Amino acid sequence: MVLAVTLCARSAAAQSTEPTQSSHESVRSSNAQPRAEEDLATPPAATPAATPAATPAHDVTPLPASSALPIPVQFYGTLWTSATLSTAVESFTYPNSTAITAAANPAVFSQPSDLFLSFQVQQSRVGVRIGDRWPVRGQLEIDFIHFDLSSPTVQAYPRVRIAEVAWLPNEHHSVSLGQGWDLFSPLNAHTANLVGNYFAAGNSGFFRHQLRWVGSFGALELAAAVGMPGANAGPTFANYEAGALPTGALRVSYRRPKLWFGASFVGTAARFATTTASERREALGANVFIEAAAGPVEVRAEGYVGDNLASLGALTLAAGRYGQSVSEMGGWASIKVTAGMHQLYANVGAAAVLDPAVLALGYTPATMTAAATRTPAAGPGILSNFSARIGYQVNPWRGLAVAIEPFVYRTVHKLDDTSVLSGERLALGATLAAMLTF
Repeated sequence: MVLAVTLCARSAAAQSTEPTQSSHESVRSSNAQPRAEEDLATPPAATPAATPAATPAHDVTPLPASSALPIPVQFYGTLWTSATLSTAVESFTYPNSTAITAAANPAVFSQPSDLFLSFQVQQSRVGVRIGDRWPVRGQLEIDFIHFDLSSPTVQAYPRVRIAEVAWLPNEHHSVSLGQGWDLFSPLNAHTANLVGNYFAAGNSGFFRHQLRWVGSFGALELAAAVGMPGANAGPTFANYEAGALPTGALRVSYRRPKLWFGASFVGTAARFATTTASERREALGANVFIEAAAGPVEVRAEGYVGDNLASLGALTLAAGRYGQSVSEMGGWASIKVTAGMHQLYANVGAAAVLDPAVLALGYTPATMTAAATRTPAAGPGILSNFSARIGYQVNPWRGLAVAIEPFVYRTVHKLDDTSVLSGERLALGATLAAMLTF
């Protein structure tokens, strides 16, 4: 639904238009599956040379000369509800099934074989786009997920996902500023686990505050960005702000209808500190990706390598620290087959630290007086993580998707004492999810 809100000194009639989607907007199609999330700042895909030029999905309309400025406002979202039954899992190091990313760390949660049931709505999201078909646009999107809330019901509260302003001088170029999807890793797997996806198991993307440019030159697309090295939820300046050195990112890709592939890079000299000293150390990554469709079949895949990449806010395994760099590699692949209202999909992902000896523990070991507790600043403390999922999804009505998705995780956590406890854990489970997309 699109509403045209008129801002002017005098009253003006509200107008409505139909929403127009480019190939990489985050409004979900009826299958409710995530794909490349380039949001409002991506120019329309290039038209093949063999066909006449088509009207761009987001043509640029000049600003009205009168004082009445009709501003198109498009609301969108996904109402996401689920039930998950599994053995012990964790969501970004917290032992719960909010947005599953690994089998639970046995040093922090010692009930690996018990069954756990959770009902969730936290992965629901809602957003608004302001200024569709304008040269200046805005986007705000929120969800309700906090990984430290296991099954919160009415205790869930909003989280900002996207808050971004973009300028499109023409249909081939865009400049955006704000919080949005990282330029580095543009694809997501087909899965009902929208937030967990394959993060920490081969997927490296996340949100970033950045100044981004995207330009299309026929089938060639170039993109560059400078951004915030990571997130600091504390009240004072810390390593991410100190030194005032942003990340730099570059992406080169080839884009045609039903085909997109390319490579991307991100890096900076990250600051690491102790209580008495500080240093700068490289933090960087390289990523290759492909998305292709032929008839009823769609495939997506990514692969990456990096040094201290988790220290840049990427949702990977290798977090560096003072005096020590950590290297890793990972990737994932996903395939979906559609037959009318029915869809079958399967995906697999894995990531591993290349030198296990240099990885920091992801928790503070237990003492005589205290139990082990997780240490978020140290990273996930995972040596390797493998996951596989298969799913069946049906779309009985437009916008509604119901999916059943069994999954498996094999996770190897680094422990302080492996003579007492093994760091390897296997988790099995299944999720039943309903998604209503508008």
